[in-house]
Amino acid sequence: TALGYLNFGKNAGASVRDQVSVNNEGGYSIQIRYSAPTATVNTVGLYINGEKIKTLEFTQTGSDDSSWQTIPLGTFPLKQGYNVITLTAEEELYLDNMIVSAR
Repeated sequence: TALGYLNFGKNAGASVRDQVSVNNEGGYSIQIRYSAPTATVNTVGLYINGEKIKTLEFTQTGSDDSSWQTIPLGTFPLKQGYNVITLTAEEELYLDNMIVSAR
């Protein structure tokens, strides 16, 4: 937050990938802070370690700088050590941060 954000843009196949390390195998919750200024975005693919887990929906937020929302994506199994979390999108979507926490 306040260090910048990522703009997916409108290119087919746009994606962002992050690597997270966890001490223990198990369920971890993931939250994302985002802005979708022009429309609801319902074509975002969530992949964990290369496997598509689900398609996400981010509701329209508005277009001013205070229109960011944080939403829970769910709880997902992560393996001990490094895990790669990837999001893919083809619509205008801005991501500010992702929080992964043990459940």
